Amino acid sequence: MRPEELHKKILEEYRPFFKQIGVEKLEELSQMDKIINELSKNDGSLKMIFDNRNYKILAVSDNIEALTGYTKTEFQNANVMLYFRALEFEHLLAPLILGRWFNNMFKHIKTLEHVAYHKLQVAYCGIKMKRKNGEKGRTLQRYIPLAISETGFPDIALSTGDDIKHLLKSDFYWVRLSCGDLPTHKFYYSSADKKTHYQDIVSEREKDVLRLIMDGLESKEIAQTLFISTHTVENHRRNAIARTGARDTTALIQICRMCGIL
Repeated sequence: MRPEELHKKILEEYRPFFKQIGVEKLEELSQMDKIINELSKNDGSLKMIFDNRNYKILAVSDNIEALTGYTKTEFQNANVMLYFRALEFEHLLAPLILGRWFNNMFKHIKTLEHVAYHKLQVAYCGIKMKRKNGEKGRTLQRYIPLAISETGFPDIALSTGDDIKHLLKSDFYWVRLSCGDLPTHKFYYSSADKKTHYQDIVSEREKDVLRLIMDGLESKEIAQTLFISTHTVENHRRNAIARTGARDTTALIQICRMCGIL
Protein backbone atom coordinates (compact mmCIF):
# COMPACT_ATOMS: atom_id res chain seq x y z
CA MET A 1 0.00 0.00 0.00
CA ARG A 2 1.46 3.37 -1.05
CA PRO A 3 1.85 6.13 1.60
CA GLU A 4 -1.04 8.21 0.26
CA GLU A 5 -3.31 5.13 0.24
CA LEU A 6 -2.30 4.24 3.81
CA HIS A 7 -2.83 7.83 4.88
CA LYS A 8 -6.32 7.82 3.37
CA LYS A 9 -7.16 4.52 5.06
CA ILE A 10 -6.08 5.87 8.45
CA LEU A 11 -8.10 9.06 7.93
CA GLU A 12 -11.22 7.16 6.97
CA GLU A 13 -11.10 4.13 9.24
CA TYR A 14 -8.77 4.50 12.19
CA ARG A 15 -8.35 8.12 13.22
CA PRO A 16 -12.05 8.49 14.21
CA PHE A 17 -11.56 5.46 16.46
CA PHE A 18 -8.66 7.10 18.30
CA LYS A 19 -10.45 10.42 18.54
CA GLN A 20 -13.54 8.76 19.99
CA ILE A 21 -11.84 6.81 22.75
CA GLY A 22 -9.39 9.51 23.81
CA VAL A 23 -5.63 9.05 23.94
CA GLU A 24 -5.54 8.46 27.71
CA LYS A 25 -7.26 5.07 27.31
CA LEU A 26 -5.11 3.74 24.49
CA GLU A 27 -3.03 1.36 26.58
CA GLU A 28 -6.16 -0.43 27.78
CA LEU A 29 -7.37 -1.31 24.29
CA SER A 30 -6.63 -4.61 22.62
CA GLN A 31 -7.91 -3.11 19.35
CA MET A 32 -4.50 -1.49 18.83
CA ASP A 33 -2.89 -4.85 18.05
CA LYS A 34 -5.68 -5.66 15.64
CA ILE A 35 -5.24 -2.35 13.83
CA ILE A 36 -1.49 -2.56 13.33
CA ASN A 37 -1.52 -6.24 12.38
CA GLU A 38 -4.15 -5.52 9.75
CA LEU A 39 -2.03 -2.67 8.40
CA SER A 40 1.19 -4.71 8.43
CA LYS A 41 -0.43 -7.35 6.21
CA ASN A 42 -0.66 -4.79 3.42
CA ASP A 43 3.09 -4.40 2.91
CA GLY A 44 4.90 -6.63 5.42
CA SER A 45 6.39 -3.60 7.21
CA LEU A 46 6.91 -3.40 10.95
CA LYS A 47 4.11 -1.30 12.44
CA MET A 48 4.09 0.47 15.81
CA ILE A 49 1.80 2.88 17.62
CA PHE A 50 3.95 5.49 19.32
CA ASP A 51 3.09 7.88 22.17
CA ASN A 52 5.05 11.07 21.39
CA ARG A 53 4.07 12.67 24.70
CA ASN A 54 5.72 10.00 26.84
CA TYR A 55 8.19 8.64 24.25
CA LYS A 56 6.70 5.19 24.55
CA ILE A 57 5.68 2.45 22.11
CA LEU A 58 2.11 1.41 22.86
CA ALA A 59 1.82 -1.52 20.45
CA VAL A 60 3.87 -3.38 17.85
CA SER A 61 2.84 -5.72 15.03
CA ASP A 62 3.28 -9.47 15.39
CA ASN A 63 5.97 -9.61 12.67
CA ILE A 64 8.54 -7.94 14.96
CA GLU A 65 10.42 -11.20 15.55
CA ALA A 66 10.54 -12.12 11.85
CA LEU A 67 11.89 -8.67 10.94
CA THR A 68 14.19 -7.89 13.89
CA GLY A 69 14.86 -11.16 15.72
CA TYR A 70 13.38 -9.73 18.93
CA THR A 71 10.23 -11.31 20.38
CA LYS A 72 7.14 -9.42 21.47
CA THR A 73 7.95 -10.40 25.05
CA GLU A 74 11.37 -8.76 24.75
CA PHE A 75 9.67 -5.70 23.30
CA GLN A 76 7.14 -5.56 26.14
CA ASN A 77 9.94 -5.75 28.69
CA ALA A 78 12.23 -3.16 27.08
CA ASN A 79 9.82 -0.99 25.07
CA VAL A 80 11.58 2.00 23.46
CA MET A 81 14.95 0.93 24.93
CA LEU A 82 14.82 -2.02 22.55
CA TYR A 83 15.02 0.48 19.69
CA PHE A 84 18.16 2.07 21.16
CA ARG A 85 19.63 -1.39 21.73
CA ALA A 86 19.19 -2.12 18.03
CA LEU A 87 20.95 1.06 16.86
CA GLU A 88 24.42 0.87 15.36
CA PHE A 89 26.95 2.79 17.47
CA GLU A 90 27.60 5.21 14.59
CA HIS A 91 23.97 6.39 14.66
CA LEU A 92 23.31 5.94 18.38
CA LEU A 93 22.48 9.63 18.87
CA ALA A 94 20.29 9.89 15.77
CA PRO A 95 16.91 9.54 17.59
CA LEU A 96 17.85 12.31 20.03
CA ILE A 97 19.12 14.61 17.27
CA LEU A 98 16.06 14.00 15.11
CA GLY A 99 13.64 14.27 18.01
CA ARG A 100 15.07 17.68 18.89
CA TRP A 101 14.91 18.66 15.21
CA PHE A 102 11.24 17.66 14.98
CA ASN A 103 10.32 19.69 18.06
CA ASN A 104 12.10 22.74 16.65
CA MET A 105 10.42 22.32 13.26
CA PHE A 106 7.02 21.94 14.90
CA LYS A 107 7.52 25.32 16.52
CA HIS A 108 8.38 26.69 13.09
CA ILE A 109 5.38 25.26 11.25
CA LYS A 110 3.07 26.77 13.88
CA THR A 111 4.11 30.16 12.47
CA LEU A 112 3.09 29.22 8.91
CA GLU A 113 -0.25 29.71 7.20
CA HIS A 114 -2.38 26.94 5.66
CA VAL A 115 -0.67 24.17 7.63
CA ALA A 116 -2.59 20.88 7.34
CA TYR A 117 -1.82 19.09 10.62
CA HIS A 118 -3.92 16.10 9.58
CA LYS A 119 -1.58 15.69 6.58
CA LEU A 120 1.56 15.76 8.71
CA GLN A 121 4.03 13.07 7.64
CA VAL A 122 7.59 12.44 8.79
CA ALA A 123 10.10 10.05 7.20
CA TYR A 124 13.45 9.07 8.74
CA CYS A 125 15.75 7.50 6.16
CA GLY A 126 19.05 5.66 6.50
CA ILE A 127 19.51 5.14 10.25
CA LYS A 128 21.81 2.17 10.85
CA MET A 129 20.25 -0.64 12.84
CA LYS A 130 21.04 -4.27 13.56
CA ARG A 131 18.94 -7.36 14.09
CA LYS A 132 19.29 -9.39 17.27
CA ASN A 133 21.76 -11.72 15.49
CA GLY A 134 23.97 -8.75 14.60
CA GLU A 135 22.93 -8.52 10.95
CA LYS A 136 23.14 -4.88 9.86
CA GLY A 137 20.45 -2.88 8.10
CA ARG A 138 19.32 0.64 7.19
CA THR A 139 15.83 1.73 8.11
CA LEU A 140 13.15 3.88 6.57
CA GLN A 141 10.62 4.88 9.22
CA ARG A 142 7.48 6.84 8.44
CA TYR A 143 5.15 8.46 10.98
CA ILE A 144 1.51 9.43 10.43
CA PRO A 145 -0.52 11.05 13.26
CA LEU A 146 -3.42 9.11 14.76
CA ALA A 147 -4.36 11.52 17.55
CA ILE A 148 -3.62 15.25 17.35
CA SER A 149 -3.69 17.68 20.27
CA GLU A 150 -5.50 21.02 20.16
CA THR A 151 -2.20 22.66 19.22
CA GLY A 152 -1.74 20.31 16.28
CA PHE A 153 0.98 18.22 17.94
CA PRO A 154 0.81 14.52 16.98
CA ASP A 155 0.28 12.94 20.40
CA ILE A 156 -0.08 9.43 18.97
CA ALA A 157 1.44 8.28 15.66
CA LEU A 158 1.56 5.19 13.51
CA SER A 159 5.12 4.17 12.68
CA THR A 160 5.98 2.04 9.64
CA GLY A 161 9.49 0.58 9.38
CA ASP A 162 11.35 -1.10 6.51
CA ASP A 163 14.92 -2.22 5.94
CA ILE A 164 16.16 -0.37 2.82
CA LYS A 165 19.85 -1.25 3.02
CA HIS A 166 19.68 -2.49 -0.58
CA LEU A 167 18.49 0.94 -1.74
CA LEU A 168 21.25 3.05 -0.16
CA LYS A 169 24.94 3.58 -0.84
CA SER A 170 25.55 6.48 1.57
CA ASP A 171 26.55 6.52 5.25
CA PHE A 172 24.39 9.48 6.25
CA TYR A 173 20.74 9.67 7.28
CA TRP A 174 18.06 12.30 6.73
CA VAL A 175 14.57 13.22 7.89
CA ARG A 176 11.81 14.82 5.81
CA LEU A 177 8.77 16.58 7.25
CA SER A 178 5.70 17.50 5.23
CA CYS A 179 2.74 19.39 6.72
CA GLY A 180 0.79 20.52 3.67
CA ASP A 181 0.74 20.80 -0.09
CA LEU A 182 2.76 24.00 -0.50
CA PRO A 183 6.55 23.97 -1.09
CA THR A 184 6.88 26.04 2.12
CA HIS A 185 5.37 23.12 4.04
CA LYS A 186 8.23 20.71 3.31
CA PHE A 187 11.58 20.53 5.07
CA TYR A 188 14.47 18.15 5.62
CA TYR A 189 17.55 17.67 7.76
CA SER A 190 20.61 15.71 6.64
CA SER A 191 23.37 14.36 8.83
CA ALA A 192 25.67 14.82 5.83
CA ASP A 193 25.85 18.58 6.40
CA LYS A 194 24.03 18.75 9.77
CA LYS A 195 21.73 21.46 8.43
CA THR A 196 18.01 22.13 8.23
CA HIS A 197 16.84 22.83 4.68
CA TYR A 198 13.61 24.78 4.28
CA GLN A 199 12.65 22.96 1.11
CA ASP A 200 11.87 19.42 0.00
CA ILE A 201 14.74 16.96 -0.26
CA VAL A 202 13.81 16.38 -3.91
CA SER A 203 13.04 19.58 -5.83
CA GLU A 204 9.91 20.05 -7.94
CA ARG A 205 11.94 19.90 -11.17
CA GLU A 206 13.68 16.74 -9.98
CA LYS A 207 10.27 15.24 -9.26
CA ASP A 208 9.20 16.12 -12.82
CA VAL A 209 12.22 14.26 -14.17
CA LEU A 210 11.57 11.23 -11.97
CA ARG A 211 7.90 11.05 -12.95
CA LEU A 212 8.86 11.01 -16.62
CA ILE A 213 11.44 8.30 -15.94
CA MET A 214 8.65 6.31 -14.28
CA ASP A 215 6.64 6.80 -17.47
CA GLY A 216 9.44 5.11 -19.41
CA LEU A 217 11.00 8.15 -21.08
CA GLU A 218 14.72 8.36 -21.87
CA SER A 219 16.83 11.40 -20.95
CA LYS A 220 16.57 12.89 -24.46
CA GLU A 221 12.77 12.56 -24.42
CA ILE A 222 12.59 14.06 -20.93
CA ALA A 223 14.71 16.99 -22.07
CA GLN A 224 12.38 17.64 -24.99
CA THR A 225 9.29 17.37 -22.78
CA LEU A 226 10.61 19.77 -20.14
CA PHE A 227 12.40 22.08 -22.64
CA ILE A 228 15.77 21.61 -20.98
CA SER A 229 19.04 20.03 -22.09
CA THR A 230 19.90 16.36 -21.67
CA HIS A 231 22.81 17.48 -19.48
CA THR A 232 20.37 19.28 -17.16
CA VAL A 233 18.18 16.18 -16.97
CA GLU A 234 21.18 14.10 -15.88
CA ASN A 235 22.20 16.76 -13.35
CA HIS A 236 18.75 16.71 -11.77
CA ARG A 237 18.87 12.93 -11.50
CA ARG A 238 22.40 12.85 -10.06
CA ASN A 239 21.69 15.66 -7.57
CA ALA A 240 18.61 13.90 -6.20
CA ILE A 241 20.55 10.64 -5.85
CA ALA A 242 23.39 12.40 -4.01
CA ARG A 243 21.02 14.26 -1.69
CA THR A 244 19.07 11.16 -0.67
CA GLY A 245 22.00 8.74 -0.66
CA ALA A 246 20.16 6.38 -3.02
CA ARG A 247 22.08 3.62 -4.76
CA ASP A 248 20.79 4.51 -8.24
CA THR A 249 17.81 6.03 -10.04
CA THR A 250 15.61 2.98 -9.50
CA ALA A 251 16.35 3.05 -5.77
CA LEU A 252 15.75 6.80 -5.66
CA ILE A 253 12.30 6.39 -7.19
CA GLN A 254 11.41 3.60 -4.76
CA ILE A 255 12.50 5.67 -1.73
CA CYS A 256 10.55 8.67 -3.01
CA ARG A 257 7.42 6.59 -3.46
CA MET A 258 7.76 5.07 0.01
CA CYS A 259 8.18 8.51 1.59
CA GLY A 260 5.26 10.04 -0.30
CA ILE A 261 7.55 12.38 -2.26
CA LEU A 262 6.22 10.99 -5.54
